[in-house]
Amino acid sequence: MFRFLSILFVLFCLIIPIQNSEAKTKFVKGNFYEGTLKWKKMKVNLPEGKWEYIRQSSWWWAGFGYSCKNFILKEGRIFKSLMSMCEFRSGGRYTADLGSWLNKLYTRGEYDSCTLRPEYYYANLYIKGTASNCLRVRHIDHDKEMNRPDDPDDVGGIRPILRRWYKENDVIKPKILLSAIHEYYAPVVTENGPGVYFLINPEAYGGPKNKYFTEETSEYHRNNIDKHPEFKKFIDEFTSLSAKRHKEFEVIWKARKKHKLDLSDAILDDIEKDNVVASSDSNNDFVKRLNELKELLQAGVLTKEEFEKAKKKLLN
Repeated sequence: MFRFLSILFVLFCLIIPIQNSEAKTKFVKGNFYEGTLKWKKMKVNLPEGKWEYIRQSSWWWAGFGYSCKNFILKEGRIFKSLMSMCEFRSGGRYTADLGSWLNKLYTRGEYDSCTLRPEYYYANLYIKGTASNCLRVRHIDHDKEMNRPDDPDDVGGIRPILRRWYKENDVIKPKILLSAIHEYYAPVVTENGPGVYFLINPEAYGGPKNKYFTEETSEYHRNNIDKHPEFKKFIDEFTSLSAKRHKEFEVIWKARKKHKLDLSDAILDDIEKDNVVASSDSNNDFVKRLNELKELLQAGVLTKEEFEKAKKKLLN
């Protein structure tokens, strides 16, 4: 059975020129990309960095298809992030069946769902009929995911790909990861369903260093998070960023108003509202606010485009 993380594939890295992604993107294995990626009806604004295109991955099962473009970001020996932009395909014949299967997965999935579980930090789901809209944020025990997964039959997931990539790249393996999934499916809008997935190494983005590395003991676990304010601050910012990305995701896919998620509980006021970039009355206040924006950019909370827009408002 398909699991949310099974679309996050990685292979190997080669050094070749960076591609500009402003127009319809031409994907070349091993090339590096920045800015906006466009594929079919999908558009994704990449976070800061040079993202390597790994490959296209796809599978078919019982008339359903899934196709993804997969990217990785690393810095030296540090694994930073995985991003996949994917599309469910029903061939126009199985839209109702696909919708029903996804709805069952989101509400009663044996290994993953889009309803709040202890290892999930945030889950928000709209579901009615064959339409569904899901945003989910969680932490992942890297060692468990690679060696003792909940679903032992998930042979098509990230484990064999990452193992091969680790063998071919001298990198420091992360201990704890944070993930965000963005999925929307509504046959009344389109017969295909999009998915965008982010998997990050929080320490590579300035997050606090973990002392506990299992799924249950991690500082990011929802049962533990209140004891660790630095970790809570970081995952709150990641969740806020993910919620803003999801709003953009809904706009790109022309989600029906009734299908859209209410994400007001996830978006932080100090990032979302204009007063975070309002003009200050003094030079000291201006410098302070500009430094705060830079910190958000470096931490991966703001994309480069969001940073430039915010800085422009501050300058004005």
